[in-house]
Amino acid sequence: MQGSTGLSWHITWGIVSALLVGLALAWFSSLFSGPPPIPLVRLGGRAALRIRTAERDPAFDHCYRGTWEAKQSNAHYKFADSRMQMKTIPASSDGNELFFVVQLVEGRKSRPIDPASDRIQVIQPFSRDPSAFNFNKLPSDGSVMFALRLEEASNFHNGRQDEVVPLANWRNESAVLIVNSHPFAYGCGVVIINCSHNLPQVVTREALDIAFHLAAMSNEGLRVGYNSLGGGASVNHLHFQTWYFNATPNGLLPLEAASSLPLSEHSGITVSSIRDYPIFSLAFGFLNKTATETQTVDQLLDAVYSCILYLQVQNIPHNLLFSSHDNRIFVIPRTGNPPDRRLGFPEASGQIVVTDRAVYDSLNSSEHVWRFTSAVAIPPGQIPDIERACSSKPA
Repeated sequence: MQGSTGLSWHITWGIVSALLVGLALAWFSSLFSGPPPIPLVRLGGRAALRIRTAERDPAFDHCYRGTWEAKQSNAHYKFADSRMQMKTIPASSDGNELFFVVQLVEGRKSRPIDPASDRIQVIQPFSRDPSAFNFNKLPSDGSVMFALRLEEASNFHNGRQDEVVPLANWRNESAVLIVNSHPFAYGCGVVIINCSHNLPQVVTREALDIAFHLAAMSNEGLRVGYNSLGGGASVNHLHFQTWYFNATPNGLLPLEAASSLPLSEHSGITVSSIRDYPIFSLAFGFLNKTATETQTVDQLLDAVYSCILYLQVQNIPHNLLFSSHDNRIFVIPRTGNPPDRRLGFPEASGQIVVTDRAVYDSLNSSEHVWRFTSAVAIPPGQIPDIERACSSKPA
């Protein structure tokens, strides 16, 4: 227990000190020529992670929010709740109270979309088309919030906790977090995985590690989401997105609050099927919600990755949601988008973002929201095979 507490202290202090040192050096460097360095957040790797629950420290969220707000000037538009229209639509799921959120964010109309990302082809090579957008074409490095680096246990314990990295080198880190140029919510960011490797938008095991660790740090409602190609992705360059969500009375996205049916339990994890919800989904979580064993975390991520590999091989588009509420990971198999709407992980999770006022006005009841979201629901005939493949213990 003492070791786990000590590691949590190291993680918290590492985050705080890295960001504070980074901000101080950025100010100092601004007095001279040359770009400032950026903070490096070191994530405990597979052998170092301990999931914090009630003990989670708010320091990470404080630093995240402050950095995001300071960097917003680099987005195409500054996100402000006062300029966004939003409404809450109550519904129920087998007696569980759900609150769908509908948002009108007209600025998202202008975000870049690679036409190849809409093809129902989950695995595609990284595009070499010079006209296709990727994150190597960022107009300014000013949108970079901080770099993320996965660490193994020995490095995490013995390494320095107050590091920064030169701004020019951020593409060489495990991942980097930038401000989303077209935010749909407060704190909206983009996590680019191994940017310089030019990876296509196909989930890797390391990418799962990074996304899960990032969500697990938050105490204030940070979520991490993913769209596959054919499933709402707009850029074929491996990335996740982050955002804060606390817009409902219970602080939960509808998908997180929906009822579920357990399918299997093995290796300290549970796999459940979400019931009475517009889109079939699977939830992966810990049998013991206060799990701290690194091995159990690995088993969870291995099970999720095995499920994703199945969907990739079967060419089934999908979305992912990493919940900081209870450390569950949701896998959402789906179809491609219909011509008249574009749904991704926010909409699949029950946070419906639209850019057209007429559409916004039309979504005024649970029936309308249900019908709008279920347009990408997987055909019922495919569900049994997906449940079998994703609920079995990975080989």
